[in-house]
Amino acid sequence: MNPTPAVHAVPAPQPAMPAILNPSDLLTPEAAATLLGMSSRTLATWRSKRRHGLPYIRVGGRIRYSKTALLNWLQSRHQTGALPPQ
Repeated sequence: MNPTPAVHAVPAPQPAMPAILNPSDLLTPEAAATLLGMSSRTLATWRSKRRHGLPYIRVGGRIRYSKTALLNWLQSRHQTGALPPQ
């Protein structure tokens, strides 16, 4: 009789974050908005409504964005123009 192999749950993927945060990599909301081509007000709305999963860091009462995490997030939103087969 063969023993049944154990089934292990696979953890959900986590957002890619740099292993070590470099302070020079941290952007203010205004700098992050400029990088993304939008207003800092839009970023504030996204944070408050938890939209789009844009990663940010709260340092006391201040908000900072990791440039590396923003670029990874932006890359993850890449879309192709191809339509699915019908």
